Amino acid sequence: MRVSVPASGLMLLCALTLTACKDQPPAPAAAPPAASAPVASPQAEAQVEAQGKPVAAAGVDAWLGKWTGPEGTWLQIEGSGGNYVVTIRNLDSTIRYPATSVLDEIRFDRAGAMATIRATDGAATGMKWLADKKNCLTIKTGEGYCRD
Repeated sequence: MRVSVPASGLMLLCALTLTACKDQPPAPAAAPPAASAPVASPQAEAQVEAQGKPVAAAGVDAWLGKWTGPEGTWLQIEGSGGNYVVTIRNLDSTIRYPATSVLDEIRFDRAGAMATIRATDGAATGMKWLADKKNCLTIKTGEGYCRD
């Protein structure tokens, strides 16, 4: 005997199933990564999983290489596949940071605070020396680097 379910009943069944699944406890976490491997924060990874996008945005690999800032400053990005080394030359020193990509950003810990690199234009860097540039990376307002 074959039973036919009206479309409204099927939609109700789907809604109930989704609601029941939503309240389930999360699956046990996988083993933590090796201590030397930089990882994204749990909040960032949860956001990525919720959006169904990979942690390592393929577009971020296009940022590899050196980016120029004003007065001899620069930013260099090395690595691939979500794991990077960010080197920043400011007016006082050159410092390297392990970094990871999450969606369309690169994130790294700088002196205990999370820093984020994102693609912008020169105007978004907040720096008059870069205002007319089109291909830039910005860490925060007043700290940006561009390619001509």
